[in-house]
Amino acid sequence: MLTMEAPQAGDTLAPVLASDELVATAYLDRIKLQFDLSGLVAIRGDGAEVLRAPVPLRLYRFQRRQAYRVASAGQLYPALKLADADLPRIRVVNVSAGGVALHWPTHVVPVPQAGQEITGTLELEREVSFATLLRVQHLTQGEQGAPHQAGCAFVSLAPTAARALQVFIDQAQKRERLMRRSS
Repeated sequence: MLTMEAPQAGDTLAPVLASDELVATAYLDRIKLQFDLSGLVAIRGDGAEVLRAPVPLRLYRFQRRQAYRVASAGQLYPALKLADADLPRIRVVNVSAGGVALHWPTHVVPVPQAGQEITGTLELEREVSFATLLRVQHLTQGEQGAPHQAGCAFVSLAPTAARALQVFIDQAQKRERLMRRSS
């Protein structure tokens, strides 16, 4: 049996229980699981309410993102060196084949906005870097002086840059797996 937390708002539970077609979604790290629920019932006890259903026969597994993301391991690399030499290097939070997430310091102005393009050199490691053009997909404002987080997509990559990026991601994945095994 599966046991799930019932919604707190009492008026939302009745339509859910009455529905013939229910689909549940759960997330495990970077993986999305989706499955049909049948025989869902509400059970009250100890002042709380839970939902129960038989374990589904099929689970559908989806990767949460289209491209695997590699989290930044250190403070120096990877980083984005902006085309304007007066601006500091921008820390890269994670890298994928489709783009990067940046920690944009609040003191670096102007702060890029969604749709804006950024030119710079992506420094993956000390000896691995390439020129890139990024388009800001979204920007999350930092609170109380914390850096903004900018999600950026690669506009176009030269074949050599795409290859260097793929090798970097593959190596980072291997390191990640080795670290998990040893711990």
